[in-house]
Amino acid sequence: MNRLLVMLVVSLCFVTTISSPVQCQDTDDKSAPEQADAAKESAERLVKLRHRAEGTRVFIVDDDGREEVEMRSEPVFRYADQPRSIVDGTLWVWGESGRPVALQKVEYFPVVPTNWTYCLASLSSGLVAAEWRGGRRWTATKPGVELRPCDDAPQAAASKSGRIRQMKELARRFSVRSSEGTDRSEQLRLMQQPIHRYADPELGLEDGAIFGFGSGTNPACLLLIELRIDDQSPPTWQYGFVGMSAESLRAHLDDHEVWFFPAAGKIGAIDSWIWFFESPGMED
Repeated sequence: MNRLLVMLVVSLCFVTTISSPVQCQDTDDKSAPEQADAAKESAERLVKLRHRAEGTRVFIVDDDGREEVEMRSEPVFRYADQPRSIVDGTLWVWGESGRPVALQKVEYFPVVPTNWTYCLASLSSGLVAAEWRGGRRWTATKPGVELRPCDDAPQAAASKSGRIRQMKELARRFSVRSSEGTDRSEQLRLMQQPIHRYADPELGLEDGAIFGFGSGTNPACLLLIELRIDDQSPPTWQYGFVGMSAESLRAHLDDHEVWFFPAAGKIGAIDSWIWFFESPGMED
C-alpha cells in the first residue's frame, strides 16, 4: 500500500445511550431542494452502512466456548471526516447492558476501490471473537480494556447529571498524542460530549462513559471512565484506554504517561483491535 493511502486511513480505527445516533457530519448552507437531496443520499448510505454492520457477529470467548453478543439496532454515533476522505461513518455497539463488549466503525471511504472500511475494537475484560460476511474471522489475543484507579478523583455525585459533569472534568485531565514514526506527531482533541454512556449496577458498575480523542470527530482513541462499587471499598473512579488507530498513541493523566498503544504499521489485527477494507463477498 502506498504511503498516501496509509496516511488517509491511519486514524480510522473508533455517546450517551440514545434512540438515534449522535450526528457529527459537516453541513453547508444549502437550498431546500439540495438539503432534501442530501438527506435522501444520507438515508440511502445509512441502509448500506447498517447492512454491513449487521453482517458482523461478535462473540465472548472463554474456556466453555463462545457466546454470541447481540448488536444494538441503531448506531450510537455518526460522523464524516473530510480531511481523510471519509464521506460517512457509523459506530455500532455489541452488548445490551453495561460496558459494550465491542464497538465497530463502518465507513464509506470512496477513495479506495472497495469503498468501505471496517474497524472493530474489543472493550471486554476478557477475550472476544468476530466474524464477517465473506469468511473473515478474528479472535482477540488479550482483553480490550485494563482499568486503573483515577488518582485524586472527586467523591462520586449522587445524581446522574452530577456524575456526568464529574466524568467530563476527569476526561479533561487526560491528553493523547498520536505519531507515525518520527515523521509526524499530533495532539488529539478531546470530544466534549461522551460517545456512549452505560451502567450495570448489579455487577458493581454504577456509571460509565466513553470519550473520544481525535483530530476531528473521528476518534482515534477511546477513553473509558467508570464508577465502580463493591462491598469491600468505597466507590472508585477508574479509567482505561482503547486504541483505534494504525498510528502509535500515548496518553497522559496530568503530566504522567499512563498508556501506550504501538503503531500497527499495516492493515490487520493488533491484540484486541482489527481494521480492514471490505473484500469481495462481504456485502452479500
